[in-house]
Amino acid sequence: MKEITATSFFNLCDKSEFISMREIMEYKTQLRSTDTTVALIKFVKSKCPKCGEEGMFKSHLFGKVKHPVCNFEWYLSPGNYIINQLKKVFNSGMSLSTGIGDEQERKGEKQGFLGFIFHFLLGATFRLFLALLSIPIQIIIFLLNKKTIEKEA
Repeated sequence: MKEITATSFFNLCDKSEFISMREIMEYKTQLRSTDTTVALIKFVKSKCPKCGEEGMFKSHLFGKVKHPVCNFEWYLSPGNYIINQLKKVFNSGMSLSTGIGDEQERKGEKQGFLGFIFHFLLGATFRLFLALLSIPIQIIIFLLNKKTIEKEA
């Protein structure tokens, strides 16, 4: 059995369009001390509408996902897309705040609680603006794509 490391999990996430729930659970049990959610930030949990396989799918522009096993592509439902965007808003705020805090700590300064909140809100507000622009576009794309799939079926 090959050794599972955090690096191998990050490499798997970088190269994959889809990771089955079995694989994720295998990595999570062996990487107990490592936070695997960072590697899965570009992924969304969903079920393939064609074959029904559940797993983590890499989300592309406007929620387009691909399942390479059955060679099927579709767009996330607007509800899943909105939840995914809100997660990205929170992650952007946290990334900016912790990144600035780490940089200040290297310089020998402390960010402080108010600095953390300010930088979090700055990052989250910028990302929220992008999410609010993309959500209506994604809804239109989803509806158009859904009609196309229904016509083909």
